[in-house]
Amino acid sequence: MGSLEANMDNGQAMLRTLVENCLLENIGKERVNTHDLATNM
Repeated sequence: MGSLEANMDNGQAMLRTLVENCLLENIGKERVNTHDLATNM
């Protein structure tokens, strides 16, 4: 298990990937929403 900072970095990278692939939408500074397309799958 890595450090807390490394785990936070990994989580941020995963979220960034989902946003870049249009599966999540940024709706605020620290908030995301599931894209309708992903919800309907």
